Order: sequence, then C-alpha cells, then structure tokens
Amino acid sequence: MGEHDHRDTRQNDSAQEDTQWSTADVRDLIQRLRAMREISAPDSLLPAVLSHLGLPAAQEQVASLDSFTLAQAYHDKGDKYYVLERYEKALAAYERGIDLDPGFAFAHRGKGDALYALGRYEEALVAYELALLLDPNDVRASAGKDKVLRAFQSVREQAVAHTEEQKLSTDDKWQQAPESRRLSQDDLDKRIEYIQRKVIEGTSKAQLHIKRAVDKAGEYWQQTNKSLEPRRATSVEEERIRQLVNIWSVGNWQIARDLGTYMDLVSWIDDEVWEIRTRTHWETRIVETVAEPYIGQPVGKIEPLWPIWDYEFPAVVDLKAQESRIRLKGQDEVFSCTACNGTGRLLCAACTGRGWVVCPACKGRRRLRCSTCRGRGYIADWQGSEKKSFFQKQAENLMRPVNEKVSDLFEEIRQQSVPIDNSIDTDLTNKGRIVPCPDCVNLVGEVDCACGTGKRICSNCQGSKTELCLHCGGIGKVVHHHEIVRRFTFNTQSQFIGSTAIPEQRLKKASGDVVYNAEITEPLYADAASKGVPMDVWRTAVQLVQLASANPNSSPSNSLGPREEIRAGLQVLELVRIPYIKVDYRYADQDYVLYIYDVEGQEKFYADRYPARWDRVERLVRFITTDLMTPSQEAPRASSAEDPARGYRVPIEKRTYSDTEEE
Repeated sequence: MGEHDHRDTRQNDSAQEDTQWSTADVRDLIQRLRAMREISAPDSLLPAVLSHLGLPAAQEQVASLDSFTLAQAYHDKGDKYYVLERYEKALAAYERGIDLDPGFAFAHRGKGDALYALGRYEEALVAYELALLLDPNDVRASAGKDKVLRAFQSVREQAVAHTEEQKLSTDDKWQQAPESRRLSQDDLDKRIEYIQRKVIEGTSKAQLHIKRAVDKAGEYWQQTNKSLEPRRATSVEEERIRQLVNIWSVGNWQIARDLGTYMDLVSWIDDEVWEIRTRTHWETRIVETVAEPYIGQPVGKIEPLWPIWDYEFPAVVDLKAQESRIRLKGQDEVFSCTACNGTGRLLCAACTGRGWVVCPACKGRRRLRCSTCRGRGYIADWQGSEKKSFFQKQAENLMRPVNEKVSDLFEEIRQQSVPIDNSIDTDLTNKGRIVPCPDCVNLVGEVDCACGTGKRICSNCQGSKTELCLHCGGIGKVVHHHEIVRRFTFNTQSQFIGSTAIPEQRLKKASGDVVYNAEITEPLYADAASKGVPMDVWRTAVQLVQLASANPNSSPSNSLGPREEIRAGLQVLELVRIPYIKVDYRYADQDYVLYIYDVEGQEKFYADRYPARWDRVERLVRFITTDLMTPSQEAPRASSAEDPARGYRVPIEKRTYSDTEEE
C-alpha cells in the first residue's frame, strides 16, 4: 500500500513538472489564440482549449500574464467594426477590452467614439473623460470631447428654438382660432353684442355717405333742370362779342350751348400784339477748279480771277432757289493728265493688267461636274427597275426638285474647296441596277469646261491689258477751268411785342393786319419809325434786322474756306398787328376768361378753362366718387332737434361692464 502511494506521488510530481510552461510558450499560445479570435472564435473557447490540452495551470497563467494583450485585441476588433459602421458590435468589443484591462486608455476612447456615433452623448462624454484621465496627451480623445460639447450646445439651441416655435405657434393658434377656447355664456353674449354694434356703426356710415350723395345729386339735378334766362346786349360791341362767343360754342362741342346768349358779360378790354418777322435770303459763293478732257478746242488768253462778289449774275427772285454753277470765261488751262501720265491709257481694273481672268464656271479647274450623273460616274438603269406605285411616284416627284436644289447647293460649296459631304445626294447603288454615265470623261463624274485652260479673256479690255483713261478720255490732256457755285438758304426770325396769355404757337397761325412790309435796301434808324408803327415796336424791329443781317459764319467756329463767302442777298421786314379782346364773363356761378384774337372775319378763340357742355354731370360724378371714397368723420353729439342725421341713423346703446359683472 505504501509503495503504491509512493508510486502515485512520484507520477503526480512528474506530471506537474511536465505541465510547467515557460513564458515564451505561454506567449506563443496567446498568439495562436488571438489568431483564433481574428476568425471570430467565441470567447469561451480559450478555457475549453486549455482544458482539452490538459493545461489548467496555463489558463491561469495566460489570464494573469497577458490581459493587456487580449484587451488590445478586443480594441482592434472594435476599430474594425467602427470602420464598418457597426457601432453596436464595436461598443461591445471596446467594453470587453475595458473589462480585461480597465487602465487601457485607447479602449475608453474607442468606446466614446462608438457612443457618439450612436447618439449617446452623456455616456460618450464620460468615456472621453476617462480616456483623458488615463492619457492626458491623447489628442483624439480631446477632439472627441470637444465634439461632444458642441453637440450638446447644438442640441440645447435646437431645443430652445423648438420651444419658442411651439410657443409662437400656440399663440398664433390662440389668436387665429379664439373660438376653440371654452368661453362662458356671458363672454359669448358680450362678443355677439360687440359684433352687432360694429355692424350697425358701419351701416350708419354707409347711410350717411349715400344720403349726402343723393342730396348733392338732387341739388345738381335742380341746377341742370333750372331754365337759364337769356341776357340782352346793351351796346353794339357787346352784341358783337355775344355773337362771336355763340360761334365759338357752336364750333366746339365741348363748350356749353348758346354760351354767348346765357352768359353774364362782366367786362372786356381791347388790346393788340405786334409780330416782327424778318426773312433773310443768304447766298453762298464757292470757287471750284474743275478738270475735263481736252477736245482740241483752242484756249484763249487767260484772264485774272476777280474777287468772288465782283462777278455779276442774274438776280434770284425765288426764295427757294436751287444750287447753280456758272463757268468763268478766260480761265481755261491745258495740262497733261496726271492719272495716266499723258499716255491716255490705264491698266485694266478688271484683270489688273493681265488680260485674262479666272474662268467663273470651273474656277480654273478646267472641268465641270457632269449634269447627267451629278458627279457620280454612273446613272440608274431604269429599264431594270421595278414598277412603283402611284403614291411613290407622286412623292418622288414632289421631293425631286427640293433634293436637286439642296444637292446643287452642296456641290457649289464643294466647288469652293470646302470638304463637305452631300447628304442629300444619296448613292444610286442602294436603289437598284446602275450603268456607266455616257457623258463623263473617264467615268469620273466630270466633263471638260468650255474655257479649256481655266482662263477667259477679260471682257473689259478684251485682252489688251489696258483701258482708256477716264480723266482725259484717252487724249492724255485735260482742261482746268473755274466755276462759281451759288447756294441759297432761307432764314426766318419772329418776335412778339405785347403782354397776353395767348400762346405764341397760336399767335403764329394768326394772319393779322400787315402794317409794314418792305425789302431792306438801306440802313434803318431806330428814331425814324414808320407810319402807324409804335416807337417801341419799331426799335425792336431795327435791332432784330441788325441781328438777322449778321453773318452766321462770322464766328471762328463757323469760318468758311478761303474760296468761299456768304452774304445776305435779300432781306424783308414785316410788321403785323394782331388785335385781341379779353372778355371776362360769368356762367353758372363760375368766372371765366376768354380771348378773341385776329382780324375781323378771321377771329380765333383761346381760353384756359370754359363751361363744359356736360360740366354738371361731370362734377356730380366726381363729387359722388370723392364722397364715397372719403371716410366719414364722427361729428360731436348734438341734440335731437339739431342733429340732421338723426332721422336715419340707428341709435346705439353702449353697455358698460364692471369687474363684478364679468366675475
């Protein structure tokens, strides 16, 4: 028995010696186990493997020696899940690593990242704080903490904004829908009574507007129906004025009828306006040198050229004379033509002296496109073609002219050396049998051009390379002579003397009474007035004549050339007297002013305002519109006897409320 026990004891000691693992062996085993964890082996597999290997002591040694390594393995596993956005599994892996090694700062930081991604900001902040407590230099943990704090601030601001929005929405709903509140019966009665009071007040204001409009309309209607009494003239002049006013009212449909008969003539004044008119006929003379071909006529002795105004020409009576040219005698001189150097011929302008031009048909290519096959070299064999239906033939007949025009256009573009395909001109090989074109040269789709060389003889010079000089007519000599060009312009100036309200545009249309009309042939004197012309009018006329006689080109900016001069050829002064009558009258309780101007038999009328034929109706409509658009003002309360609107205004009883009644 003792030997057997001793033998067992030795066997157990040898087994314990065999199960003793070195640190290197344990670490190698850990690496293999970590490889198993990389392939997602369960966490309970480690004890089972160690027990299966008969290494229970190694299990304790592994747990005591390499807990940090296992925590790091779980941290790496959590990072992989985090990259794959599987935040729940990443959080579980980080927590497993923290359980194995609570002092592992990276695992706390990874846990914070996973919690932030899941929206659990409070727990993420705690995880970041623990990571910074373990490792204050961890930059990623510090950045994660700041990120969580900013998220807290954003959430707080959104909550405040949402609270205010809900509050405003509640207030709007409360204001927009007050009926949703539960009101008492007294509140409902008060609100109904308030609405009734407002309706009655609005009705009263509308009734007031309508009554005022109706009263005013009745007043104007009475004025319209009121018969006007004709007025009698007390003098011949008054009778003439009334007749002229009646003529004015008949000729203008806007003026009240028979105005001269029914108006009250207050006063009238006879006065006059003078119009000063000056008509100046300006003549401009220009000396020009003209060259013409020499025809062999003998040239006489050359005479000197006199001053431009020393030449006497026929007088021009027409105020709108045309330009004229007068050739001066004794000024002809013969010179050699400078354009052709006396040869009488110039290089041809059409061919630039070559005698030929490029053929416009073939553009110098010596060949043209064949019109039979249109440049294809073959044509369709119509004998072997199938018979087409009537509609197909009609469609082809309609499209054939269009296609030919488009094809010709493309071909002309190609003739200009532009590489463009003719999309309209389709290939005939796709339509049936073809035969060679009988008109083409070597079956290339071209025929010989009539020019043969790509050139044609110039039609202008007929191949001589020169043409006659246009300046000398082929003689080689020209004759220079002088001409005086006479140009005439007509200028009119007018000025009115006298004070009147009649516009000048109307006064210019008046014929008036011509008092003075004469041609200015001698100087006028301001103190020697003509008969029947007032002194102030004559002096103004003299000044206007002097101003009109001044040369318009005397200023340096309008100076003429050395061989051009201008002078007043004819000047006429005309003084016109325009009489007028200023009439003050009254019609329908309104004051008006009328001007009757021009000579007898041609009277004209002017007035700023006048009694319109439909004036009463117009004023009635304007008053009603203004009255209805203007809000009525509440008048002070009066007694029943003094209040004119009491008969149709509905009385309103305003009830007073007290705090006791509301309670």
